[in-house]
Amino acid sequence: MLVEFLENILYLGVEVLVPIFEIIGLVAVAVIVVKALAGWFARREVSRELDEGLSLALGFLMAAEILKTILIQDMAGAKLVFAIFGLRALMSLLLHFEMKQERVAEREKEEASARK
Repeated sequence: MLVEFLENILYLGVEVLVPIFEIIGLVAVAVIVVKALAGWFARREVSRELDEGLSLALGFLMAAEILKTILIQDMAGAKLVFAIFGLRALMSLLLHFEMKQERVAEREKEEASARK
């Protein structure tokens, strides 16, 4: 009886948190895109800010996918959740790789300008 009660609380908590995390992720994407567009129209470099914002948004969306694994009842649902999680994880890795490459390029540019 206590176990069923705790399971119900867990499922309710997940059902509440998943949409909240997804909305936060979507709002983060919308805000960062608007900021990036404003910066782009102002002719300033926005790629690093865009990468960091998208990485943050992907983090929230991946957290929602992880929580969804608690609700999985069958293998078909599991395959879908894991496929979505895998794609989001891959996008996150690519963003982090790109951000690392940009930092290296910035550092090299600063070192080159310091030598002159």
